[in-house]
Amino acid sequence: MKQSKLFSVNWLVLIVSLLIGAVLALAAWGKLFYPAKLLKTLDQWIGVFEIVFLLAMILLRKQRWLWLGASNIFAAWGGYAVYWCCLKLPCNCMGAMLNIPSVLSISMDLVFYAACLALSFFLGTTRVQLYLSILCSFMMALVGYAFADWIYQTTVAP
Repeated sequence: MKQSKLFSVNWLVLIVSLLIGAVLALAAWGKLFYPAKLLKTLDQWIGVFEIVFLLAMILLRKQRWLWLGASNIFAAWGGYAVYWCCLKLPCNCMGAMLNIPSVLSISMDLVFYAACLALSFFLGTTRVQLYLSILCSFMMALVGYAFADWIYQTTVAP
């Protein structure tokens, strides 16, 4: 019984990491090869980060701490997308290649956030660690929101 449960969790972790990795690869491609005009350097740095992040997610997929960290990253990206949604502007989360609405970015970030927390729990994270990660996620969402405001104030608004 224990063997089949472990087997199904491993498959679930693999499938989710590949699905998130596919979206990250698309976003990185868009940022690296079709960066936004005003944010070219930032888009390229974030694109490189997304590639490293997706490789880590696939290679270290059985590590619960990776999924806790990933949930916080998706919370920050969600906060970033919320800022642009409040301004009714696209967040350029996929670069200029794919101009998806900010609401879709927020939805994907929420789904990936929840999936990361669930996988971390399935891999052995305690409830206390999960609760602390959720608290950190609120802070990371605020950081993402503040970062988007800084970008808007320094590039778009002037």
